[in-house]
Amino acid sequence: MFKGFALVLGLGAMVFACAGCPGKKAGTGAGKNRTAKIYYLTELKGQIEPCGCTSDPLGDLARIAPILTQRPRLVIDAGGVLFEHTELYDKDAPQQRLKAELVARAYRELPVDVIGVGPEDLSGGVEAVAPGRSVENLPGLPGVVPGRVHDVGGIKVGVFTVVDDADAGMAKLGATPAHAAAQAALTRLRAEGAEVVIALAHLTRAKTKALVRAVPGLDFAVVGQGVELGGAAPELVEATWLLVPAEKGQKLGHLELHLVGPRPVTGSRVVDAVGPLRAAAELESLAERIPKLSADIAAWAAAPDADPAFIAGKRAELGELEALKTKLESAPLQAPAQGSWFTAGLQPIKKGLDCAPDIVEQKRALTAKIGEMNLGAARAAGPPPAPAPGKAHFVGVEECESCHKAAVEFWKNSVHARAWATLEVVGKQLDRDCISCHVTGFDAPGGSTLATQADTPVLRNVQCEMCHGPGSLHVDADGQDRPRTISLDTPEATCKGCHPKEHSDTFEYTAYLRDVLGGSDDVKAPRHGYERWKKLGSGPTGHALRSAALAKAGASIGKACPK
Repeated sequence: MFKGFALVLGLGAMVFACAGCPGKKAGTGAGKNRTAKIYYLTELKGQIEPCGCTSDPLGDLARIAPILTQRPRLVIDAGGVLFEHTELYDKDAPQQRLKAELVARAYRELPVDVIGVGPEDLSGGVEAVAPGRSVENLPGLPGVVPGRVHDVGGIKVGVFTVVDDADAGMAKLGATPAHAAAQAALTRLRAEGAEVVIALAHLTRAKTKALVRAVPGLDFAVVGQGVELGGAAPELVEATWLLVPAEKGQKLGHLELHLVGPRPVTGSRVVDAVGPLRAAAELESLAERIPKLSADIAAWAAAPDADPAFIAGKRAELGELEALKTKLESAPLQAPAQGSWFTAGLQPIKKGLDCAPDIVEQKRALTAKIGEMNLGAARAAGPPPAPAPGKAHFVGVEECESCHKAAVEFWKNSVHARAWATLEVVGKQLDRDCISCHVTGFDAPGGSTLATQADTPVLRNVQCEMCHGPGSLHVDADGQDRPRTISLDTPEATCKGCHPKEHSDTFEYTAYLRDVLGGSDDVKAPRHGYERWKKLGSGPTGHALRSAALAKAGASIGKACPK
């Protein structure tokens, strides 16, 4: 399916082909029931695959691709395809650009029919914003094309995109007011026979709402900026349905249109029929909300100062949730008896989905190429910066072991001691997106670099100094340094540097600390922080939380896409 991708392609030659030219004319369709399947995305931000550290990683271009090949369909992207380049990303920019090249090839080959422009697409300069992008209000950007009418399953679907004219980068490119451009595009597409018109708005949710209120007559508007994990259900704003996809390819938007007979007059709307995809997501949410609300009601009712009116209101709310659960279980598709309707929902891109083998191979080749490039750059850059006079540098776990044998013995059996190996298994040990949380003192004064990690094992893995700080002064003083030059109490913020929600979805400070301290009443067992462990008391461990999440996901970490 994906044979023929070019192996080497510069950003300047990234030509995103707008492959959604109208197909054969569908005729009037006046007496036919027609169906159009539309996939929608935004803010991919150059991500070709997710961080594999979460219990159920979301988003992978190789898993999205097979879904998008199903025909007849239309694939639309509101922009932000590349990556956000700031000064913080200077060292990472070369590998991000290589990833962007892979995305460009995949988007052309799939193909993605309509692609907008977002600030992330300016990361490689204006020359990287390839011809064929569809934008109504960037007349100064070479090669952009206006929206057009697409024939999808016999339905004429008009699609156009606008960008935020208040954005500094877009303003520099001569962006004109989005509202005026959207109104002109809507009028033109209706005149060209569009039965349904979709606006791809690379705007925030609030600005997209303002747009559809100012431009009545749109059927759908896709929010293109600041979407994070997206919106669970379409939202009706005036007479326009608002759709919110997820960023970084974590979830794929599905819109299915069912036009019964001739299209209703402009201004009337199709009915939201929910559908199996969204019903499944809502039932999953209800499975958590209903027991929690039920328990809360019981606790509130038992309180001496319980407010009967408040309790009654909450019981009514619980009844509504239970009724909704029953309705979705019995009839996930709620199509009307007559008239046109649609379903819309977000499909999580999880590990269990099929993969496109060609993209898998390209990702592996890219990983190797990025590793070679990063290693060469790191070796050329030289050693890490020296610490300021009087400040400590990193010494490695072997220095700690001479005085803290039991603690180090305990650490050797911990997941932190296997952090480097988890990268080697998937070939990511030279990837700057991954390495900093799998080694000690990365890019820190007196610490390590990608080159030192590759060449020597001294600071590989998450060692003692990741939590306690660089230890050279402590070692030089034989542990008698006063005041202490190391930290004995690791704050939660330090842990969250490598355990943010997007990389460590089950992280809970106290639970994880129970594992890190690993106390035991067995005096013969290796100990680490026994007194602190006793103060934490009983409760879940990080291992328990992680295991439960993996069991729910039904897959193991690092599962590769099948050939």
